[in-house]
Amino acid sequence: MRTVIVTLLLVVLFVGHSQARRLKIYSYPKEITAGQMAAIIFENPNAEQVIARTKCSAEKLLAWVKQDVPILRIEQNGKQIYTSLGSYKSVGDSCVASWMVPTTLVAGEATIYLLNDRDASVPYKFTVNAQMQCKLVKILSGSVKPLEHFSVIGEGFVPAEILETKG
Repeated sequence: MRTVIVTLLLVVLFVGHSQARRLKIYSYPKEITAGQMAAIIFENPNAEQVIARTKCSAEKLLAWVKQDVPILRIEQNGKQIYTSLGSYKSVGDSCVASWMVPTTLVAGEATIYLLNDRDASVPYKFTVNAQMQCKLVKILSGSVKPLEHFSVIGEGFVPAEILETKG
């Protein structure tokens, strides 16, 4: 009788734990400054549901109800900050989202968690820099030619305007 009860408890615990999976974060900024825009790529919590939003509402941020778009929790110096994602797009088994790094963060180490319903991801460490650092990652067109359009991919900045080369 005891083995049946123990087995039943283990099955209940295992099934309950398997439904509350921790999402994996695939890519996020390892160093960033408070107030910058950041991109994060993570596991799609529901690959069957396609979501594309340019604005994610924070209405349910602290309500802790089941929501279709995860939120972020950032811990630094014993304090927790909850923030919503700015934009969100699911692409197959992954999601790409943008978020604004809270301006209340100070220079030093911090930890980010992705929250899906009530379950937090594993902790991911990052560094908050005192000064903004922008990095040019790639030029999409291959090379820069005079009077031709080109696109760049960078980290740590958002273009304020499109430069027009025609006069």
